[in-house]
Amino acid sequence: PPSPPLVYVSDVTPTTLTVRWRTADAGRAPILGYYLHEKREFGEWRRVEVPSDADSYTLTGLQYGTRYQVYISAYNNVGVAESSESIPSETQGREPIVPAQSSLLRVNVTSIAQNLAAWLDGGCPITSMVIEYKIFFLIESPGTRPDLVDPRLKPRALGQHDGISSIGLETSQTIYPQGDGT
Repeated sequence: PPSPPLVYVSDVTPTTLTVRWRTADAGRAPILGYYLHEKREFGEWRRVEVPSDADSYTLTGLQYGTRYQVYISAYNNVGVAESSESIPSETQGREPIVPAQSSLLRVNVTSIAQNLAAWLDGGCPITSMVIEYKIFFLIESPGTRPDLVDPRLKPRALGQHDGISSIGLETSQTIYPQGDGT
């Protein structure tokens, strides 16, 4: 069989890895092709058959910001060569980046508005947003100013893409009734 190929990852994008290799010795028979194996972290191994005249292959449809392992083996009429070393790599991208509270929230005396565009995507499209909030009752006590937002409330926003998420905005905001700006 051929000798194990020397393999490396040359190009990386958010959804692709380009794997390149070189085979030093084909053995006594010409190389008929290659088996390229890839596995997402905590995933199953997948095998792609690559023609003998290729010296690279681009794995497509991968997940953003995810670790992968790749290895390759050549084969000929004599058999399948010993596999190359398994090479770790990672696609580009990371979880959404939590914005500063000042760029995310617009607060007035009657509402809180969230600027969802303030979230930075981390190099991957944000596919959904989850906004958590708590509803409470207005309670007035004699001689006190009524709070419209519970000061113990800790709103959180969750930005996510392809299963990667980030949580931010551990904050609270008190809103006072109209006309009471103090």
